Amino acid sequence: MAKYDTNQIVGAIRVARMAALEADPGPGPDHDGGTCNFDAAFVSVPGMREAQAEEIMRLTEIPGSPGLRVTLSNHSLFGRILMMHCYNGQANRRTVMAEAAGKSLKSAGVDSGMYYQMD
Repeated sequence: MAKYDTNQIVGAIRVARMAALEADPGPGPDHDGGTCNFDAAFVSVPGMREAQAEEIMRLTEIPGSPGLRVTLSNHSLFGRILMMHCYNGQANRRTVMAEAAGKSLKSAGVDSGMYYQMD
């Protein structure tokens, strides 16, 4: 089984969460219209045990946090990942927030990427 540094991942996700919130352009016709998308940054964690993933999700949750959540997913293309979901708005607003989180995760040195999906 792969070994992951829980503290490093939790710290990176917390900083990425703040980057996403700071990048949020807010509601408005230029930011919140158009497609409904599910864009998200993710941390790649192949082989991570579910118990460790659950601990990371618990440690990164902020009660009452406006629209940000981390979930575990076994994605068909990316394998096992921790996805950072931004629920503030839709369309360009969500993409801006997700990309800010993705850049932050990359700069923290964790194995990460971006997931883009339109509905």
